Amino acid sequence: MLVRPPIRGFMVLDTLPTSARKTIMTALASLFFMMVTLVGCAIAQQPRESSSHVKNQRAWSPDGSRLVFFLPWDGEAAEREVFVVNRDGSGLENLTCNDREDANPAWSPDGDWVAYFSRIGNWLQVVAVRPDGSERLQLTDHPSHNHSPEWSPSGTEFLFESNRDGTWELYRSIFPTGESRRVTATADRNGRPSWLSREKVVYYSDRDGDDELFLLDLQSLEINQLTWNEASDYNPSWFGPNAVLFVSDRDGDDEIFHLSLGAESARQLTFNEASEWNPYASPDGTTISFYSDRDGEEGLYLMDADGKNQRRLVSAAQVGAARCRPIGE
Repeated sequence: MLVRPPIRGFMVLDTLPTSARKTIMTALASLFFMMVTLVGCAIAQQPRESSSHVKNQRAWSPDGSRLVFFLPWDGEAAEREVFVVNRDGSGLENLTCNDREDANPAWSPDGDWVAYFSRIGNWLQVVAVRPDGSERLQLTDHPSHNHSPEWSPSGTEFLFESNRDGTWELYRSIFPTGESRRVTATADRNGRPSWLSREKVVYYSDRDGDDELFLLDLQSLEINQLTWNEASDYNPSWFGPNAVLFVSDRDGDDEIFHLSLGAESARQLTFNEASEWNPYASPDGTTISFYSDRDGEEGLYLMDADGKNQRRLVSAAQVGAARCRPIGE
């Protein structure tokens, strides 16, 4: 029969007095506990990709100091340009400066790109430009309309809407290659996607006869309806992992609303006879940018997260006089 030899360390302990052995064993146990605690803390402090920490700022630079927007909304499409402006209204610049339609810009999560759609030939295509206008990439090249790009939280992908398969569907694309695949498949209009988390996307669809909000799980492709009414609810956008901003004409004209996921009713943030649209929350969630024609002309506005302190940031007259920064300058 094989006999396993004793471990040397314990042979030494066995030669020591009982009190000394107890002291050493207690010290070793304390050291082991400290090592486990330190390792656990180190693991806990490792950065994690938590969906609750997604910040989908879209119209805002990642640090919240600048905004990107387009005007005019109405009028000739060729007059639509993409602009950047500081949060205090200074530093207004025309980022596109051309005679074709450019609209629906979205700032990338790392701040390096602004994606938008541009009319190239007969079609609307998704393009991206550096915020300083130094470089421009065409991200879609398909004989169809492709627009309303929306960056993923990682900035490695973007969603957009396209009619390339005959109906307006949502597509998911790799940045910057533009390799795309469809994520919705209905005979209805599906548009204006906005990431709420790394797996959840909110968008609007007219599948029940009027525009309503829907939640799409990008992993399972499960779809859940968020609003049910006879009005049009559309243009949803991120307001934290469990809430959205959107536009609705449920009070007779287009107003901005806030909806917490799971809530039975939405909270109205704007109240007037003008039209308000395209609400986007700042990265810190304290401010909402939106468009309005309440002063008789289209402009970019800001308000606090609770709807208070509504004020105009950029007017149509200011846009017309904005400094032009051509691509590549």
